[in-house]
Parts: sequence; structure tokens; C-alpha cells
Amino acid sequence: MRKYYYGKIIEGDPTRGDALIDFFIINNESLLNNFGVLDPNLSDHKLSFVGFQYEKKQKKQKTRIECRNYNKLNYDLLAREIVKSEFTSDETNVDSKVAAFSSECLKCYNSVVPKTVLSFVPKCKTPSFTQTTIDSMKYRNELRKLWSKCKTDYNWQL
Repeated sequence: MRKYYYGKIIEGDPTRGDALIDFFIINNESLLNNFGVLDPNLSDHKLSFVGFQYEKKQKKQKTRIECRNYNKLNYDLLAREIVKSEFTSDETNVDSKVAAFSSECLKCYNSVVPKTVLSFVPKCKTPSFTQTTIDSMKYRNELRKLWSKCKTDYNWQL
């Protein structure tokens, strides 16, 4: 126990006769709230208990993406909306005209294809395979092919 920096927390309190048969080993005493031995008077065995505090694991935050779903887009309706919109600009600056045109196009898209919010929990990244793991998997697959041809233990021996 000393090798791994563990320590006993219930010292000397016997739980059955003169022996301590139930014990807890911990490596972080700062998490302990209380501990001890109780006698429930139900048997010759006493109860050991340990109370500790822990932090709840935080749930992964959902990622939210604002997007448009074009799967059911009615192109005819979009074309009618664009033709129906009146684009006039008194601006002489090209950048201002482009901004006004973009604004009108966006109004048309918002009426035909409104924005939706998708939310999802990102999945954990898979660990990368080392070359040793890849080679081991190839070797395993070769042995599996040999075994499928002749189902004996001989082909599985290393």
C-alpha cells in the first residue's frame, strides 16, 4: 500500500470479533466527509462506512448550429419572391449597392427557407491507431482467414 501512496482510514476499530475484516483504501483523504464502524446489532459483524464528496461530471455542452434546410426548397416560390421584390438603390458606391442587393436576397431566402437551429452533442474523437496496432490487426485478420479455411486451434497459435 505504501508503494502506491494508499492509506487505511479505519484504524483499529474491529468489525468482527477482534479483527478488522472490512477496510477501505484511499489515495486522496481530502475527499472524505466521514467514516467509521457502526454496530447494527443484527449479527456479529459490524458495518464499516465511508462518506466522501465528489463532483458531478459535467454534461457535454450541446453545439448549436444555425442553418437552412434546402431539402424541401420550392425553387419556383423562391424565383417568384425574387421577381416580386423591388430592388432600387440610390447609392453610387458599388459596395453599398452589393450590400443592398444582398439584403434583398436575404429577405427572400428568409421568407422561403427560414433558418433553423440544430443542436447536437459532439462525439469523442477516436484514438489514433499506432503502426503497431495496425500491424497487429492485419496479423489477426490473416489468422482469422486461415482459421475460416481450416477451423483448428493450430492457426491461432502464436
